Amino acid sequence: PREMPALVEELARWTTLPISVKPNAGLPDPGGAGYDITADQFAAALAELEARLGVKLYGGCCGTTPEYIAKLCRALEGKTIREVSRSVPAAVCSPVQVVPIDRVRVIGERINPTGKKRMKEALLRDDVDYMLGQALEQTQAGADILDVNVGLPEIDEPSMMVKVVKALQGVTDAPLQLDSTRPEVLEKALRVYCGKAIVNSVNGDEEVLDAILPLVKKYGAAVVGLTLDKNGIPKTALDRLDIARRILNRALNYGIRREDVYIDCLTLTISAEQAAASQTLEALARVKKELGLKTVLGVSNISFGLPARPLVNQNFLTMAMTKGLDLPIINPNLDAMMAAVRCYHLLMNIDADARDYIAALCGELGALGFDEIVLEDFHFPVQGNLDNINRGDSYDPAAFTAQLEAFLTRVQGAVDPYGTKVSLRFSAYVLTGEGSALSGVTADLLDRYSARFWSEQEGQSALAVASGGPAAAERTVEIVTQRQEGAEQFQAVLPAEE
Repeated sequence: PREMPALVEELARWTTLPISVKPNAGLPDPGGAGYDITADQFAAALAELEARLGVKLYGGCCGTTPEYIAKLCRALEGKTIREVSRSVPAAVCSPVQVVPIDRVRVIGERINPTGKKRMKEALLRDDVDYMLGQALEQTQAGADILDVNVGLPEIDEPSMMVKVVKALQGVTDAPLQLDSTRPEVLEKALRVYCGKAIVNSVNGDEEVLDAILPLVKKYGAAVVGLTLDKNGIPKTALDRLDIARRILNRALNYGIRREDVYIDCLTLTISAEQAAASQTLEALARVKKELGLKTVLGVSNISFGLPARPLVNQNFLTMAMTKGLDLPIINPNLDAMMAAVRCYHLLMNIDADARDYIAALCGELGALGFDEIVLEDFHFPVQGNLDNINRGDSYDPAAFTAQLEAFLTRVQGAVDPYGTKVSLRFSAYVLTGEGSALSGVTADLLDRYSARFWSEQEGQSALAVASGGPAAAERTVEIVTQRQEGAEQFQAVLPAEE
């Protein structure tokens, strides 16, 4: 029971259902002498859960006896069930990863035969490995969720969907968006999916709503609602908003939470309907503001038939995010699209201390063939800047170390595919004064990242300090800040060309 509070707290974040706990009597003794928690300790630990977290059902598992349960009952005697108000945010999950829709989350579009010759061929050949490769490429590129569409007239879509969903769960932790117009395909996929999926999709047609929304409710999924009906796609934002409202009301009637309804205001090709883009953006903004729903868009549809499609797609994506787009369906393998998402998070103060932005930059530098990336201490995105810490600001060594290690792990993960080394460089001042900024950093961490130290001479900027000898400089990039008139300016320093 000593480990129960953290587990119960995590459960309470994601459900409004009653929570029950039934722990062991501690850990078993290897010598066979029973378990290491007494009945009194067991009862006291579980009674505390009631006071803190409002647990409603209690029991005991391995190692407990009637004595344990009797003492637990006495510890809870006279207590009333504490009602804890919970609000579960919009989120989807795989068996091991929760993806809250609390920022722009990228849905990878590549496992879909529409307009993709090689995917069609893979489906016809029953080549599941090709689809698994597409999944891994997309998640490595930054996709948070994967769309899965295997709809081809020539194949058995229900059996193929089941096969692909099962296989994907064996290679990726990313949640899935199950994409089909056929209720029987969606039900079979939901049946074998371990987690909370997104169903793509329903629309304003009453028959479609009645066929698919019960499945969404039954399996606890989220659902995408397309703003079209039997009359097609409305021309105006107002008419699309009306369909979105109709979808929401029907979902609520089926007992589906508002947070689990995502609206797609539909991207039309501007080479055919140039005025449609502004109507899509207006509809998206109104759905967000007036209905308070999460939003989805298939972004790349905007540029069909135009030259320089990536440029159009990137700009439309940025415009849509500023209007409230939560879930862009894009090809994450396109650097420009993922860069737009990262820059949006950075500029909107969502990416705390630019951590994701810097980690992604390091990955891009690794792809360029650099053997080493040197991270200089002025701009570690951890608990403030080291310069401030060493001027006497409050400092928690354990928190600093944990944040530093988490950040470095993220950077190292970004460059690992390229065999690039990540190193640290500290200026001498971080070792001086009361409560050195490195006082909590372990020698192992410093050694793992080849930490080295340097002294800044008067009038010399950080940029002037070499990261190594001439040979190293040819292959090394420094990520540092330059002090200029009291400010700090972030930039990457590339080796000079010979």
